[in-house]
Amino acid sequence: MDGRIIQIENEARFLGILFDRKLTFLSHVKYLRKRCERALNILKVFSNTLWGADRLSLQRIYRAAILSKLDYGSAIYGSARKSILEKLDPIHHSALRLCSGAFRTSPTSSLYVDCYEPPLEIRRQILSLHYYLRISSNTRHPCHGFQLRLFLHC
Repeated sequence: MDGRIIQIENEARFLGILFDRKLTFLSHVKYLRKRCERALNILKVFSNTLWGADRLSLQRIYRAAILSKLDYGSAIYGSARKSILEKLDPIHHSALRLCSGAFRTSPTSSLYVDCYEPPLEIRRQILSLHYYLRISSNTRHPCHGFQLRLFLHC
């Protein structure tokens, strides 16, 4: 362009999502995990048993500070391999343990029930489905007529 050489990059950031050459989203998941770990430290401070916040407040902080980061762009990076997406699960589990006051050895399935939160995989599927329904209901959307591949593994 204009006689300038365009550099080849391994990653490109677009609207906060890191796209790599092979669309594995590994770099995005690592970046997202690092950001969520920082937010998890804030949740740890507020979960102090002596002067910390109550359970409902901790869940609100979790949804605002961590879950919102995990949800953003999940319809896009949800196409990554399961082994890559599972790198985000420990963040989710740690936050649920902090919110519920559960022990580190408590099973994750009981955390989901106790905190009324689905696993991240199901949450990504729900968000992808909402996105698909929003596109299909809007006839003026550019992707309206396309068959979209949902990340539903039923």
